[in-house]
Amino acid sequence: MLNLCTFVLIFSTFITLQVPFSFVTASINRFCSVVYYNKNLFKTKQWVSICIVCQWIFGALMTLPILLGVQPYCITSQWVEIYKLIFIVIVPSIVFLIVNILIYITILSSSHRVRPRSISITENNSANVRQERISRRDIHLLRHMILMFSIFVGGWTPLYALFAIQSQVFANTILSQCFTIWCQLAFLCDIIDLYFVFLLAFLASISLALLILGCALTQYNWWPTFMIIFYVLCPIPLAIGRRCTSDSYSMRDSSSCTDLMWLITSVIVISAFDLPAVMCRAAVVSKN
Repeated sequence: MLNLCTFVLIFSTFITLQVPFSFVTASINRFCSVVYYNKNLFKTKQWVSICIVCQWIFGALMTLPILLGVQPYCITSQWVEIYKLIFIVIVPSIVFLIVNILIYITILSSSHRVRPRSISITENNSANVRQERISRRDIHLLRHMILMFSIFVGGWTPLYALFAIQSQVFANTILSQCFTIWCQLAFLCDIIDLYFVFLLAFLASISLALLILGCALTQYNWWPTFMIIFYVLCPIPLAIGRRCTSDSYSMRDSSSCTDLMWLITSVIVISAFDLPAVMCRAAVVSKN
């Protein structure tokens, strides 16, 4: 029987995994569209949907081993923290780096490709202009994704490295709380980098968290505070995927309202499932 404590650990890990996986999925999606540009499949919404479904399925499968590491009194084995560090930070970083290096190599090789002389000068100039536009666009998206992923890795590595070195029970409380705040600052930077209008969703999430913090603060325990803020603000994979796989990277050519709707919807849905469990967990922590 899956108790409440195990549910909180599994669900929080599952949602957390989706953030780095979304960067990897967006990179793979971009890689296919750049390398196999003549394949119509990689230009359709069906391919994007397939990537998203595979991302969530893979995230669910990666979460299952944690069930073996849950001990009584809501304590996880040390290998679980190492497992999280590997699959939340290390593995996605390696895959992301490899895929984007391949994208960059492909863009460079295509930009230096020599066209046959039999093609007319007009067609050649037209093709060169189009190739330059595509290359500049792809390079812009590549730099944009690398920047966002670097912010993510820089924000999340300290917290998971701390828990991998020390168990959550014996980890330094001040350090863990500071690193958790650092995670949220990294999220804030990524959200602002996605679209400035997403800052509204961020502030709405903060407001929702503050409404619930009253229950935690009255018990003089700050750990539930960071847990609640952490889980309320983490569901942004859909926003990352849509922003990084978009062919148009200017605000004028993007559907900001649609992106904002997806983000707010994901926040509401995940919060509806997660916050009650977090509050129950907060009550358990405060009693201990």
